Amino acid sequence: MGALVRYEDWEQRLAEYVELKRNEPFKWGANDCALFALGALKSVKADFPSVDLTFGYKTKLGAYAWLKKQGAEDLWDFVDRYFDRVPIEMVQRGDLVAHITEDRSVGIWLGAFYCTPSDDGLLFSDSAEFAWRIS
Repeated sequence: MGALVRYEDWEQRLAEYVELKRNEPFKWGANDCALFALGALKSVKADFPSVDLTFGYKTKLGAYAWLKKQGAEDLWDFVDRYFDRVPIEMVQRGDLVAHITEDRSVGIWLGAFYCTPSDDGLLFSDSAEFAWRIS
């Protein structure tokens, strides 16, 4: 995808997005980790491509079927197509991170930790596998 231009006030926009989603529970096709991450990227990047955040799936099986239609094995494989991986030690605020739940999931790095949707609203953690640079 190449370098994208951040909004001048991207940190404030990201904080507002996280606050908006803070208590929203995980829901496939509405507030899952992929859609949450896309929303976060749109709040940070001024020139992020216009993306329809309704992919039409409502279940885990549907999400994986959508990924397969895109030619991806899983979500990490899909994200690899657009962004470069970096070691977790090089993660920067606003980057995507890879973490493991029941599946290969993604979150957004906020500085000292990342967040991602969970059944009880956003989950905050500092333990991730690696990151994707969103510069």
